Amino acid sequence: ASALMAFGSAAQAATIASGTWNGVADGWTANGVEASVTVTNDKCPSTGCIRLGWKSAQDFNNTTVRRTFDFSNYNNITFSYNCFNQGDNRTPLRVYLNGSDQGTKNSGDTLIANGQANTEIAVAAGGAQNGGKRAFCNDWSIEGDFVGPVDAAGTSAISGTAQVGEVLTASVTDSNGVSGTITYNWIINGISVQNSSSNTYTPQASDVGFSATVTGSYTDDDGFTTGANVSAPTQSIIAPINVAGQISISGTPQVNATLSAADLTDANGVGSITDYEWFNNNEAGTGTAGVVSTDPSYQLVAEDEGDAITLTVTYTQIDGNSPDTASDTTNFIEPKPPGPDTGDASIAIDDNTPGVGDLLTASITLDDPEGIPGAVTYTWLTNGNANGNSGAI
Repeated sequence: ASALMAFGSAAQAATIASGTWNGVADGWTANGVEASVTVTNDKCPSTGCIRLGWKSAQDFNNTTVRRTFDFSNYNNITFSYNCFNQGDNRTPLRVYLNGSDQGTKNSGDTLIANGQANTEIAVAAGGAQNGGKRAFCNDWSIEGDFVGPVDAAGTSAISGTAQVGEVLTASVTDSNGVSGTITYNWIINGISVQNSSSNTYTPQASDVGFSATVTGSYTDDDGFTTGANVSAPTQSIIAPINVAGQISISGTPQVNATLSAADLTDANGVGSITDYEWFNNNEAGTGTAGVVSTDPSYQLVAEDEGDAITLTVTYTQIDGNSPDTASDTTNFIEPKPPGPDTGDASIAIDDNTPGVGDLLTASITLDDPEGIPGAVTYTWLTNGNANGNSGAI
């Protein structure tokens, strides 16, 4: 808002109030018949004026007109008027401040050095001189040096990095003081994107390429309802720096164990995972390097022993840098540890009534979590004694 001056600057002359005494008007109140008459004569303009009487300095309640003013923001207050007596001569008025007789005052004299609120001015005819006791008055005005606060414009500013995901912070300064609530209106590309009491705004991916400005609306400490000027614009908002994400593999790197993807983090924000890839690097040289699974988890098999497994996940980022990937690699896969023999086996012979010269064939059924070994050795017995044969007879 425009202002005459800022608080604390040099005083500036100003008209506090003015008017025309066409009878009792402009907020003035008459006391007694001598101060209540509206006249029009050769001493008054065609609009008329007021007639003020004079009897004595003590006759305050019968001869005056009065009005209360607020002079709290003014100093060096003067009172100007246009009054004539019955002898066609300009005449001074007798002035009372809050009922206290100040004597006669000429037009333009200083009445008050330091203004205060609720100050009553009362006036009566100034004296029986130059042809009469009455005064006929029309125009009046009160001037003073304005020293109070004015509605000075506030200033808005933005600090912070103009980048997606970073926090911009608004501030408002006002010479009138701002200790109450401020409503901040954040504007991107000419559009209000946030209007609240929050002085912070985090740029979004849709803001890239545009500048941000802010204004503040508030009631300052001097009671002026105002708004701060629009801030200077930020630099054009840029996309965030793409920080590499991190993924870890949970589980024991050992044959038969299950590995799982865990703890995907990214400073740019993780949206959703779109792809998993488990890759056998074939360090042992016993197989072929390649993808072994595209599921969130993978159970290691015997062929993985001695190799390292790499997990790569592909995912979207919240701030718009999509897609991105993150990887982790296991140590070399260890063999399955030995455990107690908990298996169960059964052997069958294909002929229970063989004759001399018949060929007997044995078969084995094995139920063992350790698995079936690559070769089985058979020992044939006759009457409980090993007969030295092995294999099939």
